[in-house]
Amino acid sequence: MPRNICCVPGCQVVAEDGVPLHYFPCPEKDAERFHNWVKIIGGAIASLDNTTIRKTHRICRQHFQKEFLYPKNRLCKLAVPSLLLPSADVSAPSPPSISQGAILHCDVTKPITTRTIEYFKPSSSVPFLRRKHFENKVKRLEQTLRQVLKTKQNFRKRYLLAKKIRKTNAFEIVTKKMSSAAKSLFYMQVKGTGKKPRGRRFTLNEKILALSLYKPSPKAYRLLSQLCVLPSRRTLQNILQKVDLKPGINEKIFEHLKKKVSEMPDKHKFCCILFDEMSIATNLSYDRAHDKINGFVDNGSKRQPIFADHVLVFMVRGIVKKYKQPIAYSFCSGTTKSVDLKYQ
Repeated sequence: MPRNICCVPGCQVVAEDGVPLHYFPCPEKDAERFHNWVKIIGGAIASLDNTTIRKTHRICRQHFQKEFLYPKNRLCKLAVPSLLLPSADVSAPSPPSISQGAILHCDVTKPITTRTIEYFKPSSSVPFLRRKHFENKVKRLEQTLRQVLKTKQNFRKRYLLAKKIRKTNAFEIVTKKMSSAAKSLFYMQVKGTGKKPRGRRFTLNEKILALSLYKPSPKAYRLLSQLCVLPSRRTLQNILQKVDLKPGINEKIFEHLKKKVSEMPDKHKFCCILFDEMSIATNLSYDRAHDKINGFVDNGSKRQPIFADHVLVFMVRGIVKKYKQPIAYSFCSGTTKSVDLKYQ
């Protein structure tokens, strides 16, 4: 039988009529549905092998219920032909000539009809479930799109406002004689006033400036944050967590000191090195970022499985000019002996 003709007995549909023709299910991947199609259609194809049926026979779209039809001439994976099929009475003999063997043959075909009905009965809910799934997905995507558009609009308003403020002569006149820190603090007030605390955004330099205010006196910073627009303490703590200060000598601190000392006059370079110990509570904590447990004796070069109860800090302090900068620290157990100082 040509591929462009429907193989259902009595159906005269050809490809030129504009009705889509569908392949049989793959006998290797979906053998059960393939045999169901063959049994339902019957006729001459029942005596053919699976490969021939798959390659040369087609079923037109008119023999499937509406629930099984998908756009772009596709079928549901549970589709079974059930419409416009040849009636069982056409091939059935008249009652007087029915023999006992024929009755047995009818009893065999009954489970096939019942099985076919039970097979595609639950499939009526498949299109509804698929449609419900896609409707919910579309709603979620629409909600996400609205949020993105709203965020984009807010950022654009903030950008235009900041750009407008930067270009005004009034802002330049007011901040002309200010230091960079004072100008940054003033700009934070202009930019963040009128916004909710969770809606404020700060640059890295603004966060560093706020951190320099927070470290000398956290209580004063708490009071100042109630009067001015400043980053929250949680924001500052997140910045500190990104700074990796391990026990021992910190090379980055010495690089920073080298730059600062190069700008100092000679008399300000006189300094002394101080070190002192402070007792701390014995405790263990897990550092998720570096996957290690803190709370043991550690001097930066050697780590021992002993609980630390003291911390030793080394600091550079100016003699002529008042400045101080910690340069190294280590965790120890008890007081540090003079012999162990050379390993610090």
